Amino acid sequence: MSRALVAATVISFVAVFPAVAQSTYAPPGDTLRYRETQKTAVNITTPQGEIQVSAEQDATVALRRFAGDSAHAWFESLSLVAQSPQGEQKPPTDSVLRKPFRLTLDARGRAKLVEAPMFPEALHAFGDLANEFTDLLLRLPAKPLRIGFAWTDTLTRADSTADRKMNATSISNYKVEKDTVVNGTPALVVSMTQHTSVHAEGPVPNQPGMRTDVTMAGDDQGFYVFAPKPGRMLARRRTGKLAGDVNIPAAGMTMKQAIDYTSMIDAVK
Repeated sequence: MSRALVAATVISFVAVFPAVAQSTYAPPGDTLRYRETQKTAVNITTPQGEIQVSAEQDATVALRRFAGDSAHAWFESLSLVAQSPQGEQKPPTDSVLRKPFRLTLDARGRAKLVEAPMFPEALHAFGDLANEFTDLLLRLPAKPLRIGFAWTDTLTRADSTADRKMNATSISNYKVEKDTVVNGTPALVVSMTQHTSVHAEGPVPNQPGMRTDVTMAGDDQGFYVFAPKPGRMLARRRTGKLAGDVNIPAAGMTMKQAIDYTSMIDAVK
């Protein structure tokens, strides 16, 4: 749901790249690691006025493919901070570090969650951490990458637990814009625009028996940097907006909610 930003200074746009390049990720056994920083600003319009909440996520994540299109992923580090009218929240995250996520993950980067670790209640307010890895990678086309090549991809998710449900659909348009070099590695810059719609249901925090019904939609844009020869995504940038309604049927209340977010991901060793 997740954004056009300027490339980091380590990216030099001077390389000559092959006219056609493979479009698969590295073979099973390779571990991919990324540093991700995300900033989110939420504005909720209530009958009593506006409520503003901001949140920041700083994480190092890892993803390892196995034979048979399976994978494990985990948080190596995770920091979450939120600011609201009630003050700052910075919940401990040690209990989720290195806990494995089980995924299906094919050679084109298409991931689906099989099983996620349990998250403490204090982390639920920071978004859908269980699906951290389903939309992490560039989803590659079946045809080889070349400058000017464009394709469309659709990602759908339907998740539920004992007390939460979520359905989301993202339609993404990609285009290979140009070649580049990142720390000596030839790569391609792939632009992205995406439309996302979300419907979610869940309990209201600290309000026993009350539930929310949320419907939102919005667009984001950004780019990926993908190195075809080693089969690795080297960077991702996104910025976007979601807007919609938050209903609390038991209270007879409907509120407007708008979310602005930016996300930066870079490969690390």
